[in-house]
Amino acid sequence: MTDNPKTKRCYAHDYREPCIYHITVATEDRKPVLGKLSGDIYTAHIELSPIGVEVRHELYALCDRYPQLRLLQYQIMPDHVHVIIQSTERLPKPVGNLLSSWKIACGQAYGRLSAGASASSHDKADQPIQDSVGPSDDRSASAALSGASALAPAGGSTYRPLFSKGYNDSILYGRGQLQAMMAYVRDNPRRLLIKRAHNSYFAIHRGLDICGHILDAVGNLSLLQRPLLAVHCRRRWTEAEQQAYAKHCIEAASQGTTLIGAFISKPEQVIASAARKKKLPLIYLEENGFPELYKPVGSDFYATAEGRLLQLAPWPYHAANTAINREQCNALNTMAESIAATVNNNYTPR
Repeated sequence: MTDNPKTKRCYAHDYREPCIYHITVATEDRKPVLGKLSGDIYTAHIELSPIGVEVRHELYALCDRYPQLRLLQYQIMPDHVHVIIQSTERLPKPVGNLLSSWKIACGQAYGRLSAGASASSHDKADQPIQDSVGPSDDRSASAALSGASALAPAGGSTYRPLFSKGYNDSILYGRGQLQAMMAYVRDNPRRLLIKRAHNSYFAIHRGLDICGHILDAVGNLSLLQRPLLAVHCRRRWTEAEQQAYAKHCIEAASQGTTLIGAFISKPEQVIASAARKKKLPLIYLEENGFPELYKPVGSDFYATAEGRLLQLAPWPYHAANTAINREQCNALNTMAESIAATVNNNYTPR
C-alpha cells in the first residue's frame, strides 16, 4: 500500500477513470484523536474532536476543488476514516494523488491545532491554578492535542503527520455492492460499540496449541469445550445422502453439538448457512489467516459478538487473491476431524 502516484494498486485498473471507491485511511499509530464513541446500541455515534472537524472540512474541500469527485458516504472514526467516493469523470490525477493532498491538508490543520493547544497550555502555566480550570470538554480536547505537540517540526512549520502512510481501497464492481458498503460505513460506530462490549471475542490469539495443531484464533474459544461434529461431505454421495447428512448435522447442532469444518464444498456451505439462520454455533477452519486489526465482517461480526463463532487459521495471512487448492482442502478437513475427535475425548483448550 503506497501513495506513490506511479504505483498501480490494482494492475488492471486506471485510477483516473470514472469509478466508485471505498477508501480507508488510518491515523498514525492508530491514535484515537479524531473523536470519541458516544451513545448506546441505538444511538451510537462519534463526537468529533477539533481535528476530526477539520478532517471533515478538508474532505468537503477536496470535493470542491475537484468537481469530478462525488462524496457518497463517509464515517470519521476515532482512529480511522471511511470514505466512499465516486469519480464521475476522468480525473486530472490518480485518486491516490488527490488523497495525498487531502492528507497533507489534514496534517497542516493538525499541526496548527497542536501548536495552538501547546501555546494555550504555556499561557495557563503562568496563571493561578484555579484560573486554569475550564469546561471539561475544553480540557479533554486540549489534552488530546497537546500530548504530542513537543514533536511538532522545527523551523516554524505547522505540519504534523495525522494519517499513516498509504491507504486501503476497494473498487466497487458488483450490483448491489454500493448500498451494502454504504450501510457498513454508516454502521461503523455501532459496530465499534458492540466490539468493545465483547472485546475478548474479537481479540486475535496467535499460535494457540489446539489439539496438537498450532492455530490462530478469533472468536469464542469456549466452543472447544462442547461436543464437536466435523462436517465433511463426500463427493460420491447422492443428493438424497447429502440432504440426510445435512439434516443430521443441524439436528445435532440444535441439541448442543458445535459444527466444525472448512465448509468449502457447496453441500457444506448449505449446512453452514442453515446453522447460521438458526443461530447455531460454528467453528470455521480458514485457509487465510488474520491480518493485524482483523475483525469479522457481515453476519460473522454479529455471530462473533454473540459467542456463536470461532475462526481458526493454521496458516499466516496473505493478501493474494488465490483460490484454495485441493491439498489445503484435504488438510483443513483432516484438521477438523482431528480436533473434533480430540475434543470429544475430554480435551481442555490451553
